[in-house]
Amino acid sequence: MEILQMPALNHTLIREKQESTSKLIMRLSIILGLILTGLILQYATSYTAWFAYLGWALFMIALYQIFILDTFFFILLFMIIMGHWGVITSLILVESGAYMGEILEYGYPTGATMRFAFYILLFFLGAYLAFYYILYPKIYKNPVNIPFLNHSSLIIGFYILLVGIVITLNIIVVFYGSPLWLGMYRTQYWAHVAPPGTEYIHNTLPQLSCISGLIYTQAIKPRWKKLILILFFITLFTEILQGEKFSKLYATTYFFTLPILLNKFMLRNVKINVRLILYIVLVITFALILIFVNYTLTKGSTGLAALTLANRLSLQGQVWWATDRLMGMGTKDFMYFYNHVFGFGVPEDEVGLFYLMSLISPVRAIEYYNMGSSFTCGYPSIIIIGTGYILAIPIILLSGSFLGLVVFFLYEFIRRKDIIPVLFVIKLYFLCFLAFVMGTMQLFISLKFLLFFGGAVCFYYVRFRSNNISKLVANKEELHISNSKNELIQ
Repeated sequence: MEILQMPALNHTLIREKQESTSKLIMRLSIILGLILTGLILQYATSYTAWFAYLGWALFMIALYQIFILDTFFFILLFMIIMGHWGVITSLILVESGAYMGEILEYGYPTGATMRFAFYILLFFLGAYLAFYYILYPKIYKNPVNIPFLNHSSLIIGFYILLVGIVITLNIIVVFYGSPLWLGMYRTQYWAHVAPPGTEYIHNTLPQLSCISGLIYTQAIKPRWKKLILILFFITLFTEILQGEKFSKLYATTYFFTLPILLNKFMLRNVKINVRLILYIVLVITFALILIFVNYTLTKGSTGLAALTLANRLSLQGQVWWATDRLMGMGTKDFMYFYNHVFGFGVPEDEVGLFYLMSLISPVRAIEYYNMGSSFTCGYPSIIIIGTGYILAIPIILLSGSFLGLVVFFLYEFIRRKDIIPVLFVIKLYFLCFLAFVMGTMQLFISLKFLLFFGGAVCFYYVRFRSNNISKLVANKEELHISNSKNELIQ
């Protein structure tokens, strides 16, 4: 069994990390206070689009503080952070009067942007507090050698699986066509054209890419790293042929680079410089070009593609804007939240995001339900509609704390470089993305959630226990060697 050597942590770096953590919590609290002040001013005066810009600016300042004071945590939460960043950016357009094609309305100022910033930053604060003050100190305790269990046969088996999935998806494109040249959305393609199970196979690619990135960090020979990179780009191209415009491409890229970035920024923070800003701008520009080209191929003209892209930007924030508009400041019966969010005692079409859709856009909700599709970005609307603004605060904090636990598992298993546990926790992380961004919180009572969460807990317990046993054996051997030396000296 190979042993992975873990470097000793520098106590100065640990002390600096603790200081930056305290600074970040204090600054996030101040920003939350400023947003709360803005909310009070909104009610005292009148709603204008300027409050939307102020809420967006404060939200961006908070993200900047997380990035510079704790790059490590920012990387771990990046996928979820970007999901909510898209919503709050969309809300600016909506409160400025943009048209929302799925609910068939023009937006107007309601204060939705400022309220969204408050609740999401509260959510991030809950995750941060759980990760650092409850869980993260365990990482600092005796970072000794860890059993490295990724045998070559396991790695070969993984790549046989990944290559087989990529080949299968490309064969389906050859025989059934691609959504790009059939002129349809991928959900329609999977429902009416592709063979059954294509969507499920396709959706495994982002999670599998994390394992590929993990193996990349372990590869010693340059040619193996090149082959892994080539397979990664082939995977992205396969997803494009399956009709992906951005979300899955972004998820696949994020999960692949996550282990690489975590290895690089273990206890260090990124310094903002011109090179980094240019790199970010380049990535965003490339993503927008890719999306535009994809829409052009689907819609058949650049004019329709531009119109569709503009409409899609406004749709990210429509669920929150419409839900926020329906709510008063009062609270609701908790059983209302319990039944409609988790689906106890109500029909299937009145559960979760579909129920929320039926409230804000009854006609379009029926169309989307029959298509097997849904609106996007339903969190924290799904909580607010059931509990009201006040009772939602502790629930959102607890939701953030649970995410902090999942992020801890994600860090710990990537640090240990164990393929099977990482696969479990990546699935769990993806379920959290669906729940805490898309709003499908009924997943928390599903069998697959219980399976992946139970698996992550069991793997952590087994690895933690085996690590303690390894340390005990090592200490006994060291004591035995020391006693033998003393006997020889005597």
